[in-house]
Amino acid sequence: GKILDMTDEKLSKLDVGYDLANYDNIIDNIFEKLNTALNVILSKKKLFSAEDFSVYIYDEYTLGTNNDIYAPINIYICLNKSNNVKKLETKYSNTEAPILHYELDRLRTELYDIIEHFFEDVYEITKDKYGIKISSNKHFKELNAQGITYYIRPCIAYKNKDNIDGVIFYTPNRKYIDIDYPLIAGQNFINKVNATNGLLISYIRIFKNLYMTYYKVEDLPFEMFETLFYNVPTEYYKDLSFKTGREIMEYLLNIDIKTLKTIDEQDLQFNSKYKSLSRLYASRLIRTMHKLMCNPDHKVFDQAIKRLEQN
Repeated sequence: GKILDMTDEKLSKLDVGYDLANYDNIIDNIFEKLNTALNVILSKKKLFSAEDFSVYIYDEYTLGTNNDIYAPINIYICLNKSNNVKKLETKYSNTEAPILHYELDRLRTELYDIIEHFFEDVYEITKDKYGIKISSNKHFKELNAQGITYYIRPCIAYKNKDNIDGVIFYTPNRKYIDIDYPLIAGQNFINKVNATNGLLISYIRIFKNLYMTYYKVEDLPFEMFETLFYNVPTEYYKDLSFKTGREIMEYLLNIDIKTLKTIDEQDLQFNSKYKSLSRLYASRLIRTMHKLMCNPDHKVFDQAIKRLEQN
């Protein structure tokens, strides 16, 4: 959504409480604070208006692939002023990050300086390679409860050689550049979900829960399971059964992982200059899950299906 017009709203603290099942309220809460922060920034920059910024959300919850672990909520704060749009001739040439009227690192720093005032002591707020991480996990872990993490990615509107709209973000020293297409990725994923009668989401959630629970994994890179299962041809999603699950894992085991596309289909996920998912991690994950599916006693898988149906 577009950023709100300037208001006199005072900077208020972000609520600590949340409900895992109420994603919309969580998003409304953080959006309200981000709108206020950007309005403060805009009040000092007469060359910019609210229309120069857009906000996108793209994470497990918008895709519907979240499991029992509360993963980060990814929020893109996009500067889309025409002077800041970067257009590369090809994927691999002219990788110099753009020199801008309003530098991306400055936007990240100014956002950080404002939003740190929104959070009580239970939150930790840090800047990392690309964005701002806001987490209450440490506090709630001491209480044997689950925290919440927001990951805010300041970025700049970008068009690739095919004139497809995306976003570009990079480190302060411009050494690392990443490019995403959150809007087209979300739409492609929805199309595939519909084409598989919802089975794409079911199998992602089943295998994600199996992997994290059965092998004691605490977190996963976002899009790892989503990308792998998105690349499985639609005809493999026949029904919800152990047999179909095993066929899906056999397909992934036998394919060249370097050929797998990103969900936005603008790049190769595991063979790209601008994507950070690990090929070794993905290969190990596939082998591990395939081994589990080769076990003739598939009670674990059947229980995962029951748990999914109950939820």
